[in-house]
Amino acid sequence: MKQGEVLFAAEQIACRVAELASEIRRDTGDRPLSILAILHGSVVFLADLLKHLGRAVNVELIEASSYRGGTAAVRKTVEAMGPRSVRTCVLLDKPSRRKVAAAIDYCGFEVPDVFVVGYGLDYAGRYRDLPHVALLEE
Repeated sequence: MKQGEVLFAAEQIACRVAELASEIRRDTGDRPLSILAILHGSVVFLADLLKHLGRAVNVELIEASSYRGGTAAVRKTVEAMGPRSVRTCVLLDKPSRRKVAAAIDYCGFEVPDVFVVGYGLDYAGRYRDLPHVALLEE
């Protein structure tokens, strides 16, 4: 397997992350903000988003894998904790693979049904360090 075509360049990602942070700041005002990030693929996105939020944020990390069916239960688990509100923020949305309806409040980019790597996303532990998002090819 090797890196293929770049779908989203580092510059595109940086601009979109800044825009997402701006949208979140606009919508949350000065209310307390907690972020629950899903390991491991979100770490790079989370770090960049935090820089652009420019305010104190409570951060929690959990592990859930789409490969083991763990992602569908995350929102329900969070809602059971009784927060004032729950909003979702994703860098990449792949609606064609969604098995459960999910409302995405803040979306960086929509991607087709392809395997992507880079910007924290890996294949067998490789490619997380890429500054961009690219297709994975055989």
